Amino acid sequence: MPGARPALGVPLAAWARGERSLRVLLGLDFSPPSNAAVAWVRKLRTLGSCEVVAAHHYWGADAHVRYGVPLSPESEVTPEVEEALRRDLTARLGDMPGTGAVWVHLDPGLSRPAESLVALARKEEADLIVVGTHQRTGASKWWYGSVSQRIVHDAPVSVLCVPASAVSTLTIPEVRRVLAPTDLSEVGISAIRHAYSIVPAGGAVYLLHVLEPAGGAPPLSAQYLPPQGPVHTPEQERVAEVLRGLIPPEAAVRGITTRVEVVHGRKVSEAIHQAAERLGCDVICLATHGRSGLTKALLGSVAQEVLQASPRPVFLVRPQ
Repeated sequence: MPGARPALGVPLAAWARGERSLRVLLGLDFSPPSNAAVAWVRKLRTLGSCEVVAAHHYWGADAHVRYGVPLSPESEVTPEVEEALRRDLTARLGDMPGTGAVWVHLDPGLSRPAESLVALARKEEADLIVVGTHQRTGASKWWYGSVSQRIVHDAPVSVLCVPASAVSTLTIPEVRRVLAPTDLSEVGISAIRHAYSIVPAGGAVYLLHVLEPAGGAPPLSAQYLPPQGPVHTPEQERVAEVLRGLIPPEAAVRGITTRVEVVHGRKVSEAIHQAAERLGCDVICLATHGRSGLTKALLGSVAQEVLQASPRPVFLVRPQ
C-alpha cells in the first residue's frame, strides 16, 4: 500500500462528508511511478470531488533536447516546447473521472523537483500531495536521492507516495500516431506499409527522413517540414516529394492521415527519437537495417540505438 502521513485532518474529513473538494497536488513526469500516482488520483476522484494541479518540474534545456527544438536566446523555454510538454502530460492524465477542475502546471527551472513541489503546495494551499516513488535502496538511493522522501520531510501537508507496483499495467495501449523513419532504401521503404497496418481509422502516420546538417549547423538545428507546408531547402523539397510518393493509396480510404517530416540531424537515431517526442507518436516503426546512401540514414546500428534509447515502443521490421 502507498504510504501517507498519519492524517489529513479536517480537510479530509470534510471531503469525505461531501462538504468540500479536496485540493490535490500531483507530481507528474514521464516515469512509471508517476503513472501509478495518476491512477491513485483517479481513484480519489471516484470517491469525491478533487481539484487537481498536475505539476511538472523540468529543466528547459533538457526539454528542448527531448523535442529537438533549438534553444531561444529570448526565453528559457520556447512556446513550441511548452505546447509539446502540455500535450504529452495531459495525455498521461487521460480522462479524469469525477468532478473538480484539473490543470497542468509547468515549472521550468534549476531548483530541485522536491523544493518546487513543496513551494507550489504552499502557494496552491493543497490538502494532499500525491507523488510516485522509485523505491530506490542502497547505493542507488544514495546516488540519486529520493524526491518523494524529501517531499515527505519538507511538505506542510500530508503526502501520498505511490510505487509503480501499486497499479496494474495490464491494459491495452491505444495506437493513434506512428512514426515511420526511412532512409529511402528498398529495405527502409518496406517498413512503411507495416506502419500503416497498425494504425486504426482516424490515426496518423508520420513519414520521416533525416538529412545531414549543412556544414557548421548546430546540433539542435532540426527543421521539419509541416504537411504540404513551405520547405527550407531544395533538397528537403525533393525528399518530401519522394516521401509523399510512398503513401499507400488505400491510406486515405481507411481514414489514415499522413504527414511528411524532413529533418536535419547529426545523429540519425537522436533525430528519430526527438521527432517521436515532438510529434507525440505512440510507436516508432522502422526497418532493422538500411542501405548506405548520401544521407547515411538508418545505417548499421541505428535501429538498435533507437531501440535502446526510445521511451516509446519500437516496432522493428526485418527485411524479407
